[in-house]
Amino acid sequence: MALEFFPHPAYDPDERLRHIESFLSLFSGRLATIATSDQSNLDTAPGGIATGLPAPPPFGGGGSGFVNGDVTGPDTNTTVSRLQGQTLTIGTPTTGDLIEWDGSAFVNTATLHGTLTLDDAVNLVVGTATGTQIGTGATQKLAFFGATPIVRPGATTDLRQALINLGLYTTGGASPLDLNGGTLTANQLTTPLFVINATGEVDASGSAGAVGDVLTSNGAGAAATWQAGGGGSLTGAVILAPAALDRNLIQPTNDAYHAAVIKAHSPTQTADWQQWRESDDSVAMAVGPQSGYNFSAPETAFTSLRAGIFDPPVTSNANQALYARMSQSAPGGSWICAFETSDAFGNLIAGVGLDLFTAGPDFYQPDSVSVSRIVADLAPAFVDNTSAVWRGQISIRARDFGGIRTGVTIEGTGTAPAIGFLGASAVVRPSSTTDLRQALIDLGLYTTGGASPLNLNSGTLTAGQITTGASFTVKSTGEIDANGSAGSSGNYLQSTGVGTSAAWAPFPATLSGDVILAPASSVRNVITPTGDFIPLRITGSVGQVNSLLIVEDSTQTAGLEVFSDGSAQLKLKNAVTAFPGAVWTLAHNSTGTPAANFGTIFEMAAGSSTAPTQSQLKMITVWVDATHASRKARTQFYAFDTTAREALRLEASGSAAMLGVLGAAAIARPSSYTLAGTATRTLPTVAGIDNLQPGSVYARQVDLAALEGVVRQLIVDLASTSGFGFLAAS
Repeated sequence: MALEFFPHPAYDPDERLRHIESFLSLFSGRLATIATSDQSNLDTAPGGIATGLPAPPPFGGGGSGFVNGDVTGPDTNTTVSRLQGQTLTIGTPTTGDLIEWDGSAFVNTATLHGTLTLDDAVNLVVGTATGTQIGTGATQKLAFFGATPIVRPGATTDLRQALINLGLYTTGGASPLDLNGGTLTANQLTTPLFVINATGEVDASGSAGAVGDVLTSNGAGAAATWQAGGGGSLTGAVILAPAALDRNLIQPTNDAYHAAVIKAHSPTQTADWQQWRESDDSVAMAVGPQSGYNFSAPETAFTSLRAGIFDPPVTSNANQALYARMSQSAPGGSWICAFETSDAFGNLIAGVGLDLFTAGPDFYQPDSVSVSRIVADLAPAFVDNTSAVWRGQISIRARDFGGIRTGVTIEGTGTAPAIGFLGASAVVRPSSTTDLRQALIDLGLYTTGGASPLNLNSGTLTAGQITTGASFTVKSTGEIDANGSAGSSGNYLQSTGVGTSAAWAPFPATLSGDVILAPASSVRNVITPTGDFIPLRITGSVGQVNSLLIVEDSTQTAGLEVFSDGSAQLKLKNAVTAFPGAVWTLAHNSTGTPAANFGTIFEMAAGSSTAPTQSQLKMITVWVDATHASRKARTQFYAFDTTAREALRLEASGSAAMLGVLGAAAIARPSSYTLAGTATRTLPTVAGIDNLQPGSVYARQVDLAALEGVVRQLIVDLASTSGFGFLAAS
């Protein structure tokens, strides 16, 4: 309820408030929204006071009085603090607030806490600009006609059930739906029996039909009936008028069901099974019996499975999944057929067409101005079409504005495949002994002519042999150049350091720097001549002072050293401290079985006045008995003049050493001498001889006889016949 108060010009503001208080006292427990208007909207009754308002109580007009009750304060600044004697507690109001009794006071609030009851004939009027929401969120609960409030029903809730849950529809019973001529659009319409009358009569005659039956219309005014699948007939044309691009789809309801089956009338059918026609009714494409081209009439043309796979049925001659044929004079260009993809606006994205003459695919796409261009193709052909030895070929070709570019050609040779790249003729795979560069040229992967570089990008080149021209260059850390020459026979390649070219040098020549041989095993660094050659020769330079050869240990205290004058020193070093060591051993071994007189010769020589290397001393060692268990050796020393002269002979007897001098046979040491008297080394004094007397002295005969035995035996022992050989034979 609204109250509008129009103040009289004669009333001051205080008088207006007193009129309001008097008016509000007429109401008990009711809310009032009071709106005032300014003087410009004043519509007064005669006398300047709104019709029906009580006269204001008399005030002096001077503003000096006080008021009490629901309105308090001086008459110049009054406050409405109560309604009907009840406290009025109002905070800062916001747009849309109401004044509500909360049980102890009147308060302003945006939420209505009590039940709002509208009397009969009272309407709820909403605005016409923005409108009014009942429930501002999907999770707020709402209900009608005493139903339990619920949140907004989900998108998959049955519409009838949603209305029932909201209280807008009564549960129970079969619910009709009258669209008053409107269109019902649904993914599926399910009824036990269905009736669709008017212009398109559908009745089904109270039956759901049998599996595979077809619902056949019998014309307007007659009920459609179910006919057994394949047993009935559909007369007239069936026209499908799609309302959008994706209409008139055939989609089975089960993975095990065929989407569509087109079946011939009989094994002898000659008409097409299916045709695609132009608007003028000319045939653009047809599928029908395979006859007249390597196939018999009863064979199925193709079975189309999902995902675009063509699967031929298992019959005696079903070796094509899809067969399409176009005569060379047929319209439509040079393709048997084409497959294309396009965007949502029908613009070409890409396509492939099968060439009319070769059946090879041409791949095409639109260029920058939407002109279709063949960008690549596969070109099959015969290399030789002779029936007995026919050979096929296929080329992969790219195209550009200038023509056709053959990239790869593959063909059969009768025994093996052949391939060629970049326009080259196809060849079989190169053999393992074909030059790699020539193999690449033959395959078309390398251009003939010119010197071909090879850069391994720091990789390793492994080869059994590297052959270059007259000069070769291997630079960087190991400089090799050879100065453009192949060298002469027997030359060696000598490096002169980093940054300079190596050159061929003849033997003998000078090797500068150390030559270090680091064997990787016990049999490395072996010098083996390729013929009857000297394996190793060390020759000193003119005026050589340093040694010619040194073979020594790391401490340089053991080994062999050959000095520049030809002398040598052999040094032995070991841990023995009280026993001699074998510094030098000369040995002679035989590939046969050694016997007596098998041995070793050691000879020393020197140059004479006219000839070098003349023998001076020879030492010969031989076996007297070569049998290992009873072996006995002999050593003979020879001195030389113009021939050898045996000077000394040493021999072992098996139990003792033996000695021979000046060519005499070696004998063992003699037994003790047998003396006539007592053995003595003092010559006896001869009686009767005065050694101081002048003249000849004569010894006595008896004294000389005492020395005879000793002298005789000594001569025998020293003689060459049976003694040591110090004396001539006697």
